Amino acid sequence: MNDNCILVVDDELRMRKLVKDFLKVKGFSILEAEDRRKGSRSL
Repeated sequence: MNDNCILVVDDELRMRKLVKDFLKVKGFSILEAEDRRKGSRSL
């Protein structure tokens, strides 16, 4: 398992889900946000 966490920011839910699902299969932990402001609050 990978200890890295990736923040995925995109305004399209389908795109976030696609990227998130791919990265989860690779063992990454994922945070997601729909815009820059919400993404920066996640950090």
